[in-house]
Amino acid sequence: MLTILHRHTGSVLLETELLQGADLSFCILQDADLDRTILLCTNLAGGNLINASLVQANLSGADLTGADLWGADVRAANLALASLRFAHLDQANFRDANHQGANLRHARLERTDLRQAWLVGADLSETDLSSCLLEGALFDENTQWPEGFQSHAAGAYLVSPVIPRPSVNTTASDYCGVLVDITRDSGGTAPVMPHQDAVRGRPRVLGNPVCGLAQAGPHRRPSATG
Repeated sequence: MLTILHRHTGSVLLETELLQGADLSFCILQDADLDRTILLCTNLAGGNLINASLVQANLSGADLTGADLWGADVRAANLALASLRFAHLDQANFRDANHQGANLRHARLERTDLRQAWLVGADLSETDLSSCLLEGALFDENTQWPEGFQSHAAGAYLVSPVIPRPSVNTTASDYCGVLVDITRDSGGTAPVMPHQDAVRGRPRVLGNPVCGLAQAGPHRRPSATG
């Protein structure tokens, strides 16, 4: 039996036989301590995860459609191929998180921290990113932004097509020389230039974004002030 505790009081919020692939839709997990928890392909749709701690959790392929993660701490978590459609992510901290191929269409992202997040192939269309923190986030040509959104102005960096496929052992240093700074790219007409400092502080990519194969990576726990 697995027990999920309140992150502050230690009281039991949920007891379940299985988390990976489980149906936890509409569960109340407010303030839950889920750090480093494997929630691979878990159904959390419509769940209450307000102020929950999911630091370095593996949510690859998870369904978080319509879930409420207001103020949640999701730093360095793996959300590859996860569905966050219509999710409430206001003031949540996704710094250094892996959103490769994730669907965030229509998600609420007011003052959401996506700094240094991995957004390669992510769908952020139909969202309002005007107050979202994106400095140092990485994206590629398959990333979908809201219409008219200027990713370079927000401080995000374009990843070169030659970047290697992420794996559980991938680190930021592996991307030296394959990042480009799109602040030099004016409407797609100017050449993109190599940015030597673009990899500083980049997230480590967690796992293989395929249900049944992903696993948590050997990460150092972020500091409380991260």
